[in-house]
Amino acid sequence: MTTDTPPSPPETTATVQPPGLTLEQYADAKNIPVDELRQWGLSTQNGKVPKVQMPYRLPDGQESGVRYRMSLVDKPRFLWKKGSKLTPYMEVTTIDRAKTTGSIVIVEGESDCHTLWHHGYDAVGVPGASTFKSTWVTYFDEIPTISVHIEPDAGGNQMLEWIEKQPESFQDRVRLVRLTDYKDPSALHVDDPDRFKVRFDAALERAEPWATHEDQQRRVRSEEALKGCESIATAPDILRELDRSLERSGLVGERPAAYLSYLAITSRVLDEPVSVCLKGPSSGGKNVTAKTVLEHIPTDAYIDKTGMSAKVIFYGEEDLRHKMLVLIEWRGVNPEGEYPLESLLSEGYVKYETVESTPDGLRARTIERPGPTGLLTTTTRAHLPGDMENRLVSVTINDTPEQTTRIIHELVRDRPKRTEAELAPWHALQQYIANSPAAVSMPYKALLPELIPPVTVRLRRDVGKLLRLIETHALLHSATRDRDDTGATVATLTDYAAVRSLVHDLLTEGAQSSVSSATRDTVMGVQALHEQNPEGARVTNAQLATFLDLDKSATSRRVRVALNGGYLTNLESNPKRPKKLVIGDPLPEDQDLLPTVERLEWAMAKADGRHSTELPPGFYGCTVARVSGGEGGVVDGRFRR
Repeated sequence: MTTDTPPSPPETTATVQPPGLTLEQYADAKNIPVDELRQWGLSTQNGKVPKVQMPYRLPDGQESGVRYRMSLVDKPRFLWKKGSKLTPYMEVTTIDRAKTTGSIVIVEGESDCHTLWHHGYDAVGVPGASTFKSTWVTYFDEIPTISVHIEPDAGGNQMLEWIEKQPESFQDRVRLVRLTDYKDPSALHVDDPDRFKVRFDAALERAEPWATHEDQQRRVRSEEALKGCESIATAPDILRELDRSLERSGLVGERPAAYLSYLAITSRVLDEPVSVCLKGPSSGGKNVTAKTVLEHIPTDAYIDKTGMSAKVIFYGEEDLRHKMLVLIEWRGVNPEGEYPLESLLSEGYVKYETVESTPDGLRARTIERPGPTGLLTTTTRAHLPGDMENRLVSVTINDTPEQTTRIIHELVRDRPKRTEAELAPWHALQQYIANSPAAVSMPYKALLPELIPPVTVRLRRDVGKLLRLIETHALLHSATRDRDDTGATVATLTDYAAVRSLVHDLLTEGAQSSVSSATRDTVMGVQALHEQNPEGARVTNAQLATFLDLDKSATSRRVRVALNGGYLTNLESNPKRPKKLVIGDPLPEDQDLLPTVERLEWAMAKADGRHSTELPPGFYGCTVARVSGGEGGVVDGRFRR
């Protein structure tokens, strides 16, 4: 068990001396027999100023530190002995007894422990509510009921904040104890020792389960947040509202990437968040897109990092649950850290077995960090390493000269910086969603397997991303959506239409049922250059860049994508020499992988008995407008017959 050095109290001047305290004075004030206190290791340490010495011991009997009680009232009331380590205050046998009896009480301070021990309760004390360490929860493994006393002050609020950051396996066993009209168990005991046990047992009986407390707090936070974002939350198309806000922030084009990034971050409230990677050449605008979207997100919703070591996922202290991990530039990830990050995204947690040095020698320790956690990252790579590529939705930003011209025009504009007040409604919207029920009912969910052709194994993962994005879009509009009998938000065809317009081409390309227009233009460019050269000279990147009217970095990245897909082949074996590009595998014919909105609507009507005829094979009947990559492009959720 790792420990920490306790925070030192403020230095006292020579002219301000604490009044001093003896064990007898302490026993009299707390109404506890002095002999009992001595049994627990307390004693008076005499010197210039007497003080009560209270040893801290671990369950193995090892002394971890000593805290001195200097006074009953005056400051400083407490001092730590030099070299003390911060650990909970307990008897050596407390934890083992609690595992047998099935319950334990957590209180703030030593005097509350003395009171509870005096009356036969198993209790552990925290030397200040703000000092509680997450690693201490392992002490309470195998104890079914953990009663935590919440004091009616800032310390009680700090205790609640600490519980909120702990694993659900701990929270599920917590019950919150509050004493009406009394600050703590010690004050209740001093008031009437003979009635203490009856009164404290009654408080334990009416203790509030953590889940009940959290549900109530979520409702309060949700209602407050809705007041701050009602104009956005009740809009019929929130992505259209986001488009206007992105334009005011100066983001030019890149709406598909921005919308998917925003939906992915919002999906953190689900049990399986969606992760997104923005791809493009250096200086292409992918980082600007990510950062502009993040302006609309409260900082407590994500963890922003520019780099990550191999084991930070295991040893970091941030709460990863329902958070978005933001890594601007994938190259900041240590290669040895890629696998734990993959595990966190796919499994929803990481568990790491390690060995640590202790006073008793090397001891095994299991570190578990719960999620779920999503990822937003950017890269110049065509593909991320390992299996990471399949765990994210990859969006390539616009690398055309026309987009560059639009960005240059925006750079010379004198646009005022967005204020906190402007963005506050967007932050409130995220807080409203985070504190509202995350359950979504999708009436057409069971019909999709019959309408999506099983062309590749990858669809097993990609369709899951599709469903979670639909759920997220529905939650985004939950203030105006119907709810079913269980209270779940009901997703509509509008939610499907909006998400389909964003991901159809991406999923189709990932399934190799189609390629992006950029890849198709690149391959066709190589084909055209070959046709222009009857002698059969090989095409270089430089020649292709000139032909496509692109810069070298954008062309190089497009070529890497086409090479990875097998649509181009490089006949030059020396990586230091210019490429010799030739045509590879045939480009696939474009096909619709996801059903159109009308086809899905028809299937729903047929399932409900409103249509008796079979849907003709291959019938789509309409097209859903795709999201424009240019400036001001927005989702058109309407479908046309």
